[in-house]
Amino acid sequence: IQVEQAEVPNYYMAEIPLDKDLQLYTYNLCQEKQVDYDLVLAVMWNESRFNANALNYNTNGTYDHGIMQINDIMKDYALESCNVKDLNNTKDNILVGTTRLSEMVQKYGESQGLIAYGLGENGMEKLNRKGKYSTQSSRDVLSKRDEFKLIIKTN
Repeated sequence: IQVEQAEVPNYYMAEIPLDKDLQLYTYNLCQEKQVDYDLVLAVMWNESRFNANALNYNTNGTYDHGIMQINDIMKDYALESCNVKDLNNTKDNILVGTTRLSEMVQKYGESQGLIAYGLGENGMEKLNRKGKYSTQSSRDVLSKRDEFKLIIKTN
């Protein structure tokens, strides 16, 4: 479902460094993928501070790309699930990240879904076996999401 700007008066937040077009694109994607818009924005904030050019080298030799820090390991998933080849393209990066986050949240719930998004499903399961059901990252995202909800309510 594509919505026009006039139909969504509260999707835009001047407080975050994403232009209106990218915010509307993200909002529409969240509607399509049935994931909380504020949660996706909070993941972007946590992963890259909204830096579309972020590139992070990991000790295992992989890289995390773009605004949602999509790992090289996700290239096959990006191609198969989203028909995306370039993880450095901002809209494609948002598409892959939002799709994956939606799947993980629908499968595991918010807190566990955030962990699975960040560490992969195996990483989440390893933490769970140790009795850990949240991470600093998942708590930070949920806290930032609550801040974004307040901003949208007051806009």
